Amino acid sequence: TFKAQLKMLTKISLTEIKNLETNKLKMKVFNRWELEKVKINDISISNYIYFNKKYGELVPHSSGNYDKKPFKKTYCPILERLVCSLMLKSRNSGKKIKTIAIVKHAFYLLHKTTGKNPIQLLVDAISNWLNILFQCTS
Repeated sequence: TFKAQLKMLTKISLTEIKNLETNKLKMKVFNRWELEKVKINDISISNYIYFNKKYGELVPHSSGNYDKKPFKKTYCPILERLVCSLMLKSRNSGKKIKTIAIVKHAFYLLHKTTGKNPIQLLVDAISNWLNILFQCTS
């Protein structure tokens, strides 16, 4: 069995290896929406909206400590920040898995109604909200 698997691995041609290298895994949110097409139009918030591009799938539960050092919260993925902010008050307080399911369903509905990437809609909503906030304060 092991020898047969080893023979199968050695039979892979160079063109197949090149095809595997070119077809790399794309970063996806909930295994549905790609992050490569998301563009941040506002330069001032580009440092604070973070997409963790080290992994193949973006999961809103990274179990990271983002409060130990100043400004380390900027490295927290934007989707995880959304989920954590929805968990603060109400009946979902402390229930992260349930809140992730709610966000996943909301993104699915956004995609079905608009036909756009829900992460792009989230980034646009954040930039629009910040523009309105800066206009009200000045």
